[in-house]
Amino acid sequence: MRNLAQSGLVAAIVVFLAACGDAGGGAPSGSAAKPGPSGLAKPAASTPAKASASAASSAAAAPDEKGGMSHCPAAVAGAKVEIKEIDNGVEVTVTAADAKATDEIKERAKTIAERAKGENTKPQHSGQGGGGGVMGRCPIVLGGTDVKVEDAPGGSKFTVTAKDKAEVDWLRRETKERQAALDSGPEGGERKMANCPSAVKDSKTSVKEDKGAVVITVVAKDPKNEAAVKDIRDRAKKNVETKHEGTGKEHAGTGAGGGKEGRCPSVLENTEASAKDVDGGSEITVKPKKADELKKLAEEAKARAKPFE
Repeated sequence: MRNLAQSGLVAAIVVFLAACGDAGGGAPSGSAAKPGPSGLAKPAASTPAKASASAASSAAAAPDEKGGMSHCPAAVAGAKVEIKEIDNGVEVTVTAADAKATDEIKERAKTIAERAKGENTKPQHSGQGGGGGVMGRCPIVLGGTDVKVEDAPGGSKFTVTAKDKAEVDWLRRETKERQAALDSGPEGGERKMANCPSAVKDSKTSVKEDKGAVVITVVAKDPKNEAAVKDIRDRAKKNVETKHEGTGKEHAGTGAGGGKEGRCPSVLENTEASAKDVDGGSEITVKPKKADELKKLAEEAKARAKPFE
């Protein structure tokens, strides 16, 4: 009898603990955390609900998403992205041949429209990748822009215009470079900057015009940081050894830099570049092959250096 009573007590405790677990608000198996207004995840409701078509397509697309950008239409598996320059900005069209992917693109477009309302007053040319974390890698730039979202055959169309006309070239370049990074995979951004001295951690970059050329100086914030100084100098040498012939559209706000160096302040295509060691780092001198390109070259270099300041 005593053993039986003990068994009954144990069973009662187990039932009680299980009930507490249900009352604690834990998400049921298979449920997903939904983003809150700030983009942070909040617990899903504990009551069961039928999965929507968009949730199902999200689950199907998740393993193949590029860069893990779960709300970015361009990151949907199988998506095709076309970028067209327009007055004051860009037109980004995201489509897919697969019906489920198309539905997912349109569903994410709704999120973009909502996020844009809270992001358009934020500065875009700040090096912070306006868009709330993961959105900061999406080709649809939200910070400091007006975004119009429309349905398109097979997907959605996003008309993105800069609030500040001085930022139009930056917006166009940023859009194209984010898409290029997306195409190259989740590690593409790091690979693209592998030879850029300005991308060395704990470094600082300055740009100036001097004697018909643009001089980019990159030094370690702490001159005693020998590892950073060496990395800057090694990258500077590799950087200027890179050959770029250009496409005839250099310094036009199109991300000039031969692809891999498209964000680096040392603009390489259709220029002559050299590097020399200076105290704490390197000095890279970039001279345009056409003298009348100097002003545009300087503007491009300074724009690229902005995020590294």
